[in-house]
Amino acid sequence: MRAVVRDGIAETEVDQTFSNPGGRQVEGWYWFTVPERAFVSSFAVETNGVLVEGEVIERKEAAQRYQAAVQSGHEPALLEWVDGRSYRARIFPVPASGSRRVVLRYVEMLGAPAGKLTYVYPMRSSEPVQIGELSLSVDLGQAGQGMQIATLADAVIEDGGRRVSMRRSGYAPRADFQLEAAVKAKPAPLRVSRFAAGEDRADYVMARYVPDVDWAELKELPADLVVVVDTSASADETARQQKAAAAEAILRAMSPSDRFALIALDSAPAVLHPKDGLAEASDKEISAALTRLAEHATGGATDLGALFESALGRVHGKEQPAVIYIGDGLATSGEVTGARLADRLRRSLTGSRARFFTVGVGENANHALLRELARAGGGQAFRIDEVEGATSEVLRLAGAIKTPTITDLSIDLGAGLDEPMLTASGKVSRGEEVVLLARTHHALPAKAVVKGRLAGKEYAREHPIEIDRGVGAALVPRFWAAEKMRRLLADGDDIEAHRGKVVELGLDYGLITPFTSTLALESEQAYLNQG
Repeated sequence: MRAVVRDGIAETEVDQTFSNPGGRQVEGWYWFTVPERAFVSSFAVETNGVLVEGEVIERKEAAQRYQAAVQSGHEPALLEWVDGRSYRARIFPVPASGSRRVVLRYVEMLGAPAGKLTYVYPMRSSEPVQIGELSLSVDLGQAGQGMQIATLADAVIEDGGRRVSMRRSGYAPRADFQLEAAVKAKPAPLRVSRFAAGEDRADYVMARYVPDVDWAELKELPADLVVVVDTSASADETARQQKAAAAEAILRAMSPSDRFALIALDSAPAVLHPKDGLAEASDKEISAALTRLAEHATGGATDLGALFESALGRVHGKEQPAVIYIGDGLATSGEVTGARLADRLRRSLTGSRARFFTVGVGENANHALLRELARAGGGQAFRIDEVEGATSEVLRLAGAIKTPTITDLSIDLGAGLDEPMLTASGKVSRGEEVVLLARTHHALPAKAVVKGRLAGKEYAREHPIEIDRGVGAALVPRFWAAEKMRRLLADGDDIEAHRGKVVELGLDYGLITPFTSTLALESEQAYLNQG
């Protein structure tokens, strides 16, 4: 694995060789996971010492051409979409007592919360697979020199911080590779990149914004919370105890000036306490709420989407409210896919200042879905694997809830932007970054105007727009297309309704989607033979 990090963008190249110790050739299958919101930029297969890049084509056509290539004696590889973070590769053949090599690249944006740039390479799995030889390197370039870098104990920091490497043999990873580097120079609050499409086509614009706020000087606001506990039939007794313990720990961590409501969720939300509005976070009110939770019967399906409007109604008009879901995230009624639930949450949050937090509980919890919902809701995702671990996670959650947050956020780059897409739901907290993607035929103004509300007051800033034409500018069209695709897939109950647009994005921008795949053949001549 080789990664290059420049200007807050990382391109990771994963070079893998698969061996077949058996006595006959086989078809190789493997699944690959990329970080959230990353996109695969290329996929290549090696034959006779030559790497040949795959091409993105319509999914059904790709599968048919792969099978035809197998049957006609060619040596193809196919990479297909699974769920947006996971991809499946098929490789034929992996020869008897031989091997095949494939190279995959993906691109992601890296934030620098609290002045620390974080790079994560996913390696952890529920059933660790032994890797014969692992070679890993992260190139931080000149920016890495003199940085304070924290990483795994068996990784080596080289060239004064320009590169971090790790080599292992017979390695079964039980954790992701993670690197944290303290940023030496504070970047500008607003960074704008523009890619010129040429001719009469609209340009692509990307703005990355980190608020320039002295967070330590802000007055802490009282919290207005709605705690939602999943009481459906999907949980066992251990998980039910964990959820009850988490709810109690959250409520007990509140300050006397805070206010709360407690809701149980199964096939429909049921308000447990108080009957109307919010209750003071006193011992008496908290004890009454927990008694109601203990008395509430468990069972039924889980309709996650139903909780949004019910919970948000309790904190409507509050300055910095939060909704906290505690459960396994296994939706069995109503909307059940992550994309559709995230879309419903975003629509429910329109006009609301609330943030949505999740606490994943239970060994079968859908942590990927809970992370996506937390991201869509401007909050954070937490997890509790054991009752004993609830306290530390709740303390982290309490700190996140109390973290000052800019709400009602808007970034104005002029009236000429087409279809602007803001990655946050109108909210950004300390250490977070918000990204604006759009297209335009017009020149940008000299200054950008950022508005919102912070600590109960109006927030307004003006920042000069200086166009960054560095290495990241060339990637802006694909970042735009990837975000556009995600929104189309989240829009409505039937993704087939957007098949045509998604296929067009995949083909035009080289993206793997539910409707497009990457097919790699062993040579340019093989492509010509297939037409």
